[in-house]
Amino acid sequence: MELQASEDINVSMTTTISTLSSNRNISDNANKDKIETDNEKVEKEIEKEEEEEVKEKEKEIEIEKDNNTTSQEKPIGGVDNKVRVLTYNIFMRPPPIHSFESDYKEDRIKLICKQFFQNYDVIAFQECFSFGSTRIDKIKGKAKENGLVYFSNSKKKHSWNIGIDGGLCLLSRFPVLNKKLYYFKNGCHSDAYSEKGVLFNEIEMPNGNHLFLFTSHTQASYEHFPDITSESVRVRLGQFTEIRKFITMMTEKAKPTDIILLCGDLNVNGRLNKDDGKTHSEEYKVVLSILRGNLSIIRKDKLEKEKQKKEKEKENDAKNKKYEVEDLFYNELNEHPVTSCDLFADDYYKDGKGKKSKKCLDYFFKFTKVNSMNPSSSNSNSNLTIEDLKINTFDVENQKFVHLSDHYGLSLNIVAHN
Repeated sequence: MELQASEDINVSMTTTISTLSSNRNISDNANKDKIETDNEKVEKEIEKEEEEEVKEKEKEIEIEKDNNTTSQEKPIGGVDNKVRVLTYNIFMRPPPIHSFESDYKEDRIKLICKQFFQNYDVIAFQECFSFGSTRIDKIKGKAKENGLVYFSNSKKKHSWNIGIDGGLCLLSRFPVLNKKLYYFKNGCHSDAYSEKGVLFNEIEMPNGNHLFLFTSHTQASYEHFPDITSESVRVRLGQFTEIRKFITMMTEKAKPTDIILLCGDLNVNGRLNKDDGKTHSEEYKVVLSILRGNLSIIRKDKLEKEKQKKEKEKENDAKNKKYEVEDLFYNELNEHPVTSCDLFADDYYKDGKGKKSKKCLDYFFKFTKVNSMNPSSSNSNSNLTIEDLKINTFDVENQKFVHLSDHYGLSLNIVAHN
């Protein structure tokens, strides 16, 4: 009897344990199903949030494009068969930097906003700093009112960096399909505190061709005619090597019928001296050689030690010659035009004279892709021509300053022919 009772107890315990285990499995499965359901809900919520974020970003992009302008629509204020392009150093240095008593920045920015934006379709500004002021917001707002709804500028790489932005700004009436900012590796003197570089926009022109536009404000020199071995010139030549590589990278997919331009205050004085603008300066010759693909030219001192390495560099240079490069204004005028000026009239200065340095610092370089099978021939833009090259002095009357900046602006038209 005792044995039977023990067996009954064992059976009962086994049954109880089995039941508990079964219930636990059911509970575990239920919890598992619940967890999976909860996970599915979370995943769906995350997907929903991501979709909403994408929609919000798309909405922001549409707002930035003014919600109306598309590549099929005619932009506000455009001119048929013509894209009007301006490059201009507007001399808007960040506070508290100024010359003499004042640079009259606020007065000048009002005049710029009043008269510029209806006359051009694409504008490249230099010295348009966002650091320490809201002037760039005024420019952006006024440009948008006049149909130049596409905006990009050279922001600081990191907000916590000591220093200021690069002061570059691009505005366009036509859609910007791609944009990128490249930061230079080196700077010297006061430029070391500015994050200078190259700002790029790929712009869809009304005829369907693309404008690959690059603007820069390279390392400054503080002598009127610096020696080519000076630190500022050596740094600047290094920056031109970076510019050339950046242009090569960003125009890899450009078609022969697209336009590729480099413009801006490039701080290279092309004139031999203040009275001779027909003869190239030594630095200008080197810069033109670099832009045409001779990337080893600034490393000559290192290459002298190793002849084999030098030959290899020459081979690389030959491979880099993918473009014909033209200085549009020099070719048009047969001289380097004076693009620097005095902000004030002569009687403003203590000695009764302005600097009148007569420098050519501002440029439009055109890059045309070379046929890979025949380097001596270049593809032509059959239905596009560059016309109406103009030096804009932007004179001012009835003000304490006589020009809008200490530079002249350069402008041209890209004309489409049927």
